[in-house]
Amino acid sequence: MIAEILSYYGQPIADLRADPEITDIMINGHERIFVERGGRIERSAARFPTAERLDEFVRQIAHNLGQTIDARTHPILDARLPDGSRINAVLQPVAIGGTVVTIRPAPHRHLSADELVARRMLTPAMLARIREGVEAAESLLTAGGTGSGKTTLLRAFSAFIPAEERIVTIEDTHEDLVPGERHVVRLEAALRRRQLDRDQITVGMDRLIVNALRMRPDRIIVGEIRTPEAAEAYVRAMNTGHGGSMSTIHANSAGETYLRLRDLLTSAAPAVPPALHEETVRANVRLVIHVARLRIGSDVRRRVTAMSESVRGPDGLHTRTLWRYVPEADNWEDSRCAA
Repeated sequence: MIAEILSYYGQPIADLRADPEITDIMINGHERIFVERGGRIERSAARFPTAERLDEFVRQIAHNLGQTIDARTHPILDARLPDGSRINAVLQPVAIGGTVVTIRPAPHRHLSADELVARRMLTPAMLARIREGVEAAESLLTAGGTGSGKTTLLRAFSAFIPAEERIVTIEDTHEDLVPGERHVVRLEAALRRRQLDRDQITVGMDRLIVNALRMRPDRIIVGEIRTPEAAEAYVRAMNTGHGGSMSTIHANSAGETYLRLRDLLTSAAPAVPPALHEETVRANVRLVIHVARLRIGSDVRRRVTAMSESVRGPDGLHTRTLWRYVPEADNWEDSRCAA
């Protein structure tokens, strides 16, 4: 049914959704539509005929997904389409100047780790260290901003998990973190939604992570750590012997990643000193890979800007940088020997 709705009500953007080079569709009112293609945002000639047609497009999607969206009581839609695409919509008057819709189409295919190396997102040596870590069940985080490539990296790295292992993935919105025919259990958090004047039950990320511990996982992969509760549950999972856990997190640098997770844990358990939370993070997260979108000449490219590891020395736990991206050279500095 959703396919028919997208085809009929979403006809103005049908070609955009089918274009494999487009990674985001941004609708700023019915007459202004932008797309991201190859890391660059450009305006499209597509448009909806009227503001009412755009609003009806959003309402029909919400209705067929079992959600309610209306300007007065619930003006925001955040959902996943059956094909895996993600959609976010905000109605007027919250969205000033017209309804705003952001669609992230499901990838037509997933990039392998070797393809990411070929695109110079990281180096063969960096990938070899990551493969070694994943195979040895070292926990890792991929960090960066929105659209930087965190999930793309995580998905590629999941291919290094031994085929015989049972994997439980937990996501806010399903993004096929472990593609292919693997022994995978996929869980998706159900956000609280107002429907027919009733609040549906909430199944949050933290609850799913705790439940995953009872599902006999060899690995737990969390789509993104956003809340204090999810951070606490994720670290708890690693503390109970589930090595090799993987997740993504928003952070501006590799070093800040540890602090970001520490701060989330502090919010969840303020009675525990932040220094102890930080030690817990460094003891459980072995590898951090930070990625960013960068302007290189006239192009925008994704690059791993730093890779670090947590190690235990005579003075306790500390973090060392393994590789650091040098923008001026568009290359990486190997810091392993200097560490």
